[in-house]
Amino acid sequence: MSRRLDTSIRDLSNIINIRSYSVSDYEEIDLHHLVDHVLAQLKTQLEDANAEVITDLHNVRWVKGIKAYYESILINLTTNAIKYRQSEKNPLIHISAYPDGHQFTIR
Repeated sequence: MSRRLDTSIRDLSNIINIRSYSVSDYEEIDLHHLVDHVLAQLKTQLEDANAEVITDLHNVRWVKGIKAYYESILINLTTNAIKYRQSEKNPLIHISAYPDGHQFTIR
């Protein structure tokens, strides 16, 4: 429980810090590497929930932005999928990204 609290506090801190960033602080982020990193961080939680994770990132490799922001979003979405799953079912988590005009969408 304290590990989760530490993670939540760190995530909130990152989000607060993001508000002080400007466009010049954006960096190129390897989305495939970032998703792998997040899944590795959540490995125990995913295993405990018997979760299956499917990734479909073939259409988007590099994104520009604040790495901590994207990491926080991915952690939040993945942990929510575990937390709010139907209790009698193992979660199936599908992480995908696709181009959307001059932007991209993570789903």
